[in-house]
Amino acid sequence: DLEGKQIRINEGKGKKDRIVPLPKGFRETHLQYILFDFKDRSLQKTFRLYSEKSGLRKKKPSVHFHSLRHGFATQCVRKGIPLKAIQLMLGHSDLSTTGIYLQLAPEECLNEYQEKF
Repeated sequence: DLEGKQIRINEGKGKKDRIVPLPKGFRETHLQYILFDFKDRSLQKTFRLYSEKSGLRKKKPSVHFHSLRHGFATQCVRKGIPLKAIQLMLGHSDLSTTGIYLQLAPEECLNEYQEKF
């Protein structure tokens, strides 16, 4: 639902449906790049192809399409989105699973703590 600024994930992992909001400006900046249907593994294959062509996989061989979920969760935390909301967007039934996706550097944690206290 690009008009409603959200994406509905039908039967994601665990056969669960969920809705993920799109950031401001997404339609204007990214919609032109959506050229194919998101069925089967076409999205993963496309990501792999372009990460290889760009040289990203040489710099970071462990990068894969699923890395985008980790980056999304980390950016949500940095923006102050509550963990429970992130859990729902990622479709996790257990909050501890969401914690696995958060990749904050120790200095980020210290800076956040010092800012709040």
